[in-house]
Amino acid sequence: MVTYKGVVMTELIEILETFLVNLVSILAVCIELIGIGVLVFGAAKSLIKLLKRQDVKLDLARSITLSLEFLMCGEVLKTVTAHHLSELYILGAIVILRAAMTLLLHWEMKNEEQEMILEEKAEELADDKD
Repeated sequence: MVTYKGVVMTELIEILETFLVNLVSILAVCIELIGIGVLVFGAAKSLIKLLKRQDVKLDLARSITLSLEFLMCGEVLKTVTAHHLSELYILGAIVILRAAMTLLLHWEMKNEEQEMILEEKAEELADDKD
């Protein structure tokens, strides 16, 4: 039995593991709360713009993407404390789904930005003809 200052090393390891699990759980929840806050703030901001009859598609997509990235970060942190392979499968599936959603949103934002640039150029050409 290995001891350090009267404490059995296995007990010390268990204490440290419990501390790590609790710390990671708290950090994961805090990061996920930030993601939820970003999503709610972006939705509220987009709603205000929508009521003013402004285009909100890109702003809303950006806030959703940022929110998903925070949520994925929280899920990745949770993998540190996963004890069973089934937990890792579930966390992996969640990360893959959120990553796919993020990629689709990035693709949609890129296409929307290109459409806006083409519309601006078309308006400039129309103004030049007049």
